[in-house]
Amino acid sequence: MSLTPITSLLSNELLWNSFSEASEKILASPISSDRDSVQEKRNKKRLSDFWAKKPILSIEDQFHRAVRSALNDKPELRRKRLENAKTIPTKIEIVSVSFVRNPDVVAEALFLANGYCGHCKNPAPFIRRSDNSPYLEVHHIKPLAEGGEDVITNTVALCPNCHRQAHYA
Repeated sequence: MSLTPITSLLSNELLWNSFSEASEKILASPISSDRDSVQEKRNKKRLSDFWAKKPILSIEDQFHRAVRSALNDKPELRRKRLENAKTIPTKIEIVSVSFVRNPDVVAEALFLANGYCGHCKNPAPFIRRSDNSPYLEVHHIKPLAEGGEDVITNTVALCPNCHRQAHYA
């Protein structure tokens, strides 16, 4: 599976919701002429019906599926595609929601960790250039997006590997 502009459009929930609203208005509109029969009106489809059948995949999920698919291909096929592949990737703009986190929660979680990962218990894998502090990432045990609180008891300082594992394993 390769990512194409069409794939990007199909996975754009905002776009599909807009089209779905428009299709609802079309379905609700009266038959415009004598040429339209009851049968033709019955054949109209809501875009929301189509949308409901398609899983919503993020760009990242689509990319990971495409990588898995490419790994399952024979190397000769992959190399042949690489010969004809674009060398400059397509740019897309992504709008996202973010949380304004409490810096004291992050600072306290890092302080309590004392430079050690809260999962694997190993020392931080490297030191930040900016301030020579151990590099750990503060992870919310119950994600903020799922109603988790931004408090010390809902956080753990993790090394990058364990943080990635917490999100994707």
